[in-house]
Amino acid sequence: KFEFCFKTISECVNLIYKEITKTLSNPLGGTAFLNFSIDKFSKLEKVIYIAVPSLRKTNDLVNLSGGEKTIASLALIMAINTVNKPPILLTDELDYNLDNWHSEKITKYLIKWSEKEKVKIYVITLKLKFTLLFNNITFIFKNLTGSDFYNLIF
Repeated sequence: KFEFCFKTISECVNLIYKEITKTLSNPLGGTAFLNFSIDKFSKLEKVIYIAVPSLRKTNDLVNLSGGEKTIASLALIMAINTVNKPPILLTDELDYNLDNWHSEKITKYLIKWSEKEKVKIYVITLKLKFTLLFNNITFIFKNLTGSDFYNLIF
């Protein structure tokens, strides 16, 4: 079962990452995949995640920008959730390290993915501009008596 899940997640992460990283100048997008590696000292196998953004040569996640790491992480989480099929996905300030263009692109992809996979996505964000892309928004705020919420459905 592990090998099946590993292969499926590796294939899914590449498709998702390519879709998210596509641009007009690079319509193929980046590349991402999982691989096995054997530690020389302990002789234990470990899983390595490799993500190479569009038009970049590095595959070391340490050398990626904050936004590139966010996109790589999101692609892996979505690939794992495609296999596990959870009922919800909760993200907390996913767009923090992203510029407006990538924030909007990821938000639109999340909406499309949630409809396809039948997953409810809860997004916590400080960028109110992107809340307008969703069909249901809940504002949570503090008031004099504690906290309250307001729900908007479009």
